[in-house]
Amino acid sequence: MRASAFVVSVLSSALLMGSAASQAADPPTEPAAVAQAAIDQAQRDGAAETAPVELKAAQDKIAEAKRLLEKNRRKDYPLAQNLAEEAAADAQLAQAKTAAAKAEKSLQDVQDGNRTLQEEMTRPNTR
Repeated sequence: MRASAFVVSVLSSALLMGSAASQAADPPTEPAAVAQAAIDQAQRDGAAETAPVELKAAQDKIAEAKRLLEKNRRKDYPLAQNLAEEAAADAQLAQAKTAAAKAEKSLQDVQDGNRTLQEEMTRPNTR
């Protein structure tokens, strides 16, 4: 009876290890999808004008990650995942720079409006 419990334990462990190995063998497509979504959003936000270097870096990295994933070789998966994660970070940086540029523009517009209003208020009344 103890031998059968041992066999069941060994088989269970082997199944768990096999399951983990097959999961590790799956291509890391989720990080690539997340990165592509971040790049798409950065483009919609206008990052091509405000953060072109960061956007280009993200695009280059996701292209390389996708190329590696298309090869479908397990040895390339860690690099593909790293590239996809870096692409997502670059795209998020592009988004942040774009948001900052838009905020700076809005601030400048408000300051210009305030300056104009002050000039109008201090202008002598010619009536």
